[in-house]
Amino acid sequence: MIDTKTEKKTQSAHETGKPVVLPSQKQPTHEEIAELAYQLWIERGSPDGSHEEDWQRAEEQLRVKPLSKAAVS
Repeated sequence: MIDTKTEKKTQSAHETGKPVVLPSQKQPTHEEIAELAYQLWIERGSPDGSHEEDWQRAEEQLRVKPLSKAAVS
């Protein structure tokens, strides 16, 4: 019998839209995120007031990158 009160549904990365981060993956450093966020900001024309968006995109790209390499091998 399954206790539905304590059962939690797990969602795949596809369902949540978030990248899968495995514990064994190296997490990006603050400096790596900052460097990529700056590059993304420059590529977008250096607009004012959108640094959080660039930071979030940089984090996501750096976290997904190692998983993508492993999937290709």
